[in-house]
Amino acid sequence: MENLHLKSEILGGIIFAAVFNISLHDIAFTVVTAIIGVVVSFVVSCLMKYIVKKFKN
Repeated sequence: MENLHLKSEILGGIIFAAVFNISLHDIAFTVVTAIIGVVVSFVVSCLMKYIVKKFKN
């Protein structure tokens, strides 16, 4: 049981420290980067599908 308390204390401390050290700028940058990654991935996927279809026929 003591091991469970130790794990929860460590996890709680990490989360508590991370919440106060992450700025709004960092969150916004992460969201924008993720959106760019999704768009690029989608475009490359569509392009690859088009290329494969073009060479199959």
